[in-house]
Amino acid sequence: MDCDDNDPGITTQPGDACNDGNNTTVNDVIDANCNCAGTPTACTGIGDADGDGVCADVDCDDNDPEITTQPGDTCNDGDNTTVNDTIDANCNCAGTPTACTGIGDADGDGICADVDCNDLNPNITSQPGDACNDGNPNTINDLIDANCNCVGTVVPCPGIGDADGDGVCADVDCDDNDPNITAQPGEACNDGDPNTVGETIQADCSCGGGSAGIAPSLTCSRINNVRDDAEEQPSGQIRLASNDLELANDPNTGDQVIGMRFGGLNIPQGAYIVSARLQFTVENTNDLSPANLTIYGEASNDGGRFSGASHNISSRPRTDASANWMPSEWTSNHEAGFAQQSPDLSPIIQEIVSRNGFSTNSRIVLIIEGSGRRSAESFEGYASRAPQLCVEYLTTPPNVDCPALSGNYGATCDDGNPNTYNDQIDSNCNCTGTPTPCPGIGDADGDGICADTDCDDNDPNITYQPGDTCDDGDPNTVGETIQADCSCGGGAASPTLSCVQVNHSSDDAEEWPNGQIDLTSTDLELALDFNHGSQVAGMRFNGLNIPQGSRILKARIQFTVDDTQNEDLCNLRIYGEASDHASSFADINQNISSRPPTHALVEWAPSGWSPVGSAGFAQQSPDLSPILQEIVNRSGYSSASSIAIMIDGVGRRSAESFDGSASKAAELCVEYLSPTGARPATGTTSIVLGGPEGQPTNQPVSAMPDQQVLGPLSVAPNPATDWLALTFSSAIEGPGRVQAINMNGEIILVEEQEIRKGENEIRLEGISLPNGIYILQLVSGRSVQSVKFIVMSE
Repeated sequence: MDCDDNDPGITTQPGDACNDGNNTTVNDVIDANCNCAGTPTACTGIGDADGDGVCADVDCDDNDPEITTQPGDTCNDGDNTTVNDTIDANCNCAGTPTACTGIGDADGDGICADVDCNDLNPNITSQPGDACNDGNPNTINDLIDANCNCVGTVVPCPGIGDADGDGVCADVDCDDNDPNITAQPGEACNDGDPNTVGETIQADCSCGGGSAGIAPSLTCSRINNVRDDAEEQPSGQIRLASNDLELANDPNTGDQVIGMRFGGLNIPQGAYIVSARLQFTVENTNDLSPANLTIYGEASNDGGRFSGASHNISSRPRTDASANWMPSEWTSNHEAGFAQQSPDLSPIIQEIVSRNGFSTNSRIVLIIEGSGRRSAESFEGYASRAPQLCVEYLTTPPNVDCPALSGNYGATCDDGNPNTYNDQIDSNCNCTGTPTPCPGIGDADGDGICADTDCDDNDPNITYQPGDTCDDGDPNTVGETIQADCSCGGGAASPTLSCVQVNHSSDDAEEWPNGQIDLTSTDLELALDFNHGSQVAGMRFNGLNIPQGSRILKARIQFTVDDTQNEDLCNLRIYGEASDHASSFADINQNISSRPPTHALVEWAPSGWSPVGSAGFAQQSPDLSPILQEIVNRSGYSSASSIAIMIDGVGRRSAESFDGSASKAAELCVEYLSPTGARPATGTTSIVLGGPEGQPTNQPVSAMPDQQVLGPLSVAPNPATDWLALTFSSAIEGPGRVQAINMNGEIILVEEQEIRKGENEIRLEGISLPNGIYILQLVSGRSVQSVKFIVMSE
């Protein structure tokens, strides 16, 4: 075994460790031939000059055993705006650029310097738009704002709280510890019973209170006798044989009174009236605009035929209920459409059929008076085009939670208070609204009108605000409202009519219960689909061209019957998409139901639909003007916007869709008054505040004299730092007061200023206010102008 048995100095033998002098081998040992040999490695044949185990072809420095880096090794390039730093092929350390590359991220927390609320502290990663908690239980949707402050949206829960921040006050939230549970008593719900409707969240937060019902009956009657329509001239003379009915101005005699008598309606005494409308046909287009008409009923058990006796129409007793009608222009002879259809007359008919002496054989008389002219066909002029009255009714009042209000818990109502919104019937059968919140704005006179909209926040007797309806005293205009400068104006000569049909396959759709969208159905099933269950139908209407801020007078959808497989009880809910511009429907799960709904909602219990192809009174929705008004009032809405309407509910009515018959697709018709330039009010103005359709309540107030009206207020710069410039116009010279109000409603700055007649500019120097949002008010006499401004220190 001795590799040299003749030399006592050599003791090596096979298997002994040795060094073969090749640093690209390992585990060197004496082999069987007494040679020193190692096991080759990956570097064998390549080399490893510094013997650090990294082959020469990849060693970034093969002459320095201390440097073992090679391409692909992780490293740090010293730039905290890059990630995944590695040694590249040139032995340089390089990272992958991120969104912060070229912007910077001083604290290396991954939040770019331009949005990091503190780029010097890696523990602070908040940035504008992040969710946060401002610590105020009376706000929701708290977010980091552009100034890196945590700010929430104020909700009307002062003194009550909202622990889970879901926007539902603690005293009504069914679970104020869970933001995902927003149900509260009075809200509509579904108890799963297909035979009941009208369920709501009960006081114990269960779903119940539903009732069964039947579809309304429809009855229509057309004038069919020469003595069943008549005109009464200003002198009291009666015309029984006129070939038209001039509503209301006769060009030869002046403003007259029209009477119409309808028999054969066969409505039982005490029936519950669901809807009622008059349909006229155009006799000629010699309109006199504006036309402003009022419709009454004759308060009698059985209206008698008209006679030639003087004042035979105007002398009849009238119902307390009435309806105001401002018809748009009648532009085509023989037309009998939406423009020729009256507003809902159900309160008038209800008052008549509720009389103790009324019977199924009773006749109903309607009376119209007013100003302006629309000429309708009479029985004498064209019997088959004479006025027609259609009424939908239930033989007994519907089984609802609150009979006195004719509605279920959660149904919309009108509490008569202009200082509330989203009025609903509560669990105690009271119609209550949410008080208009003024936090951060203030209400100096305590009249319930926030300072930023109150036309005089120093006088509690003046409660009108921009947008309220009024009368400027000009008989040639209708539809005036309080303008931004608190004058009465904006009236129009006549309302505008706009009608559009669904005009594209993707503009009507059905959403099945599982969320799947059907864009090409040949019908719109409202709301039951026999194959899938109760669904949501959506319709999108383009090209209405209604200006932003218009006053909506009347709006309805006309459907056409696709099939007569009606399912009762049919109770539908109609609402709009609360967006500035509704997009087409898409084949995306829940693309209809996921759209934000309007607060306004209209319920519809349609009578039976037959025959196929019918497109009449029964297939016409109730008035949808509250829904349209909410949409066109949105600040981002424009005349080019599209409007989407959704329908859900129980029961079934089947309407034609665009894909089934484009010419019979759903049609939306709207009558509206466009906003126009304001005209200062003079003398005494009648401010019309918040009555139901056709029944305004008038509150006389003294209009502000012309010379006291201030022009709109502008401020610059906005945001401001330590100074602010106000610009405005004034009709007079005199003293004025400038005051700033903080978000707690406190007046924190007051300056007395002299105002010049004409254009004015006032500069406020050294205002020294903390960063935040403020209301700036300019007061002169009884005229007040307000504007919001922001302070943002440099």
